[in-house]
Amino acid sequence: MPVHLRISDIMELKYINIKKCPQCGCSEVVNEIIETSGQQIRYHLNGKRWEQREFACGYAVRFDPNFNEMSEERHCRNSIREQEIQDKLKELIQGVEKSGQELGLCSSTITNMTRCVSRVDATMNLQSQNK
Repeated sequence: MPVHLRISDIMELKYINIKKCPQCGCSEVVNEIIETSGQQIRYHLNGKRWEQREFACGYAVRFDPNFNEMSEERHCRNSIREQEIQDKLKELIQGVEKSGQELGLCSSTITNMTRCVSRVDATMNLQSQNK
């Protein structure tokens, strides 16, 4: 199982050249990782290594030497897409609350229903981040 090496001042990422989030412009890097196996940096047969950079806004990019390309690991929390998702979620929760009240459901049942909606959203976010 691969281990991750945190980047020190001595090491720099070789293949990730993105310096800021493309959605919100955040340039604060909170984590950089080079994949290792034990104490050795793990290299692909093509001589390149697995790398990852994460920004404070949540956006993360990964370099995969298998395909010789960078890909988005996690979405930016400040992106228009993410804001639209959160707005839809709020709208959905309000709809659940209103429907529950119209049906005469007790407040604890309505609360449980809205928690379920929030859990589904959290699960979907985890699944999209792990892609």
